[in-house]
Amino acid sequence: MAKTKKDILWPTDKELRQELDQINRQLKEAYERFNYACEPELVEASIFEINALKAKYDYLLRCVKELARRGYTVILSTHDPQHALRFADCVLALSGGGVAAFGGARDVLTAELLRRLYGVDAVLLDTAHGPAIVPKGGVDDVPLDR
Repeated sequence: MAKTKKDILWPTDKELRQELDQINRQLKEAYERFNYACEPELVEASIFEINALKAKYDYLLRCVKELARRGYTVILSTHDPQHALRFADCVLALSGGGVAAFGGARDVLTAELLRRLYGVDAVLLDTAHGPAIVPKGGVDDVPLDR
């Protein structure tokens, strides 16, 4: 069977781990620069950089999801419930050294759990870009399917 262009360009699991680690480091650095940016151009550049890195991170997570579809077992640790909601089939939420919830992503990541774990009042929405967790009061900024 001949390899397709997608198979040739598709990152390996090792490359995915390395790139995800690299993007995490770059995001931390970009947020740090954003926190100290004072000039409007630097603020804008920081926002652009953060959004570009987040887009690449989402792409890599979609690659991880594809590996799972191909039969790989994937265990991903994240502190971002948005990523867990969009990319995980099953979620194990931890809190205070124990299990806070376990099950399907949509079943586990509820407004009540987010309030308990993060102290945030949020709503869960289905958008044109997939499910989204939105802090209450920020719903107007989310593109909806409606």
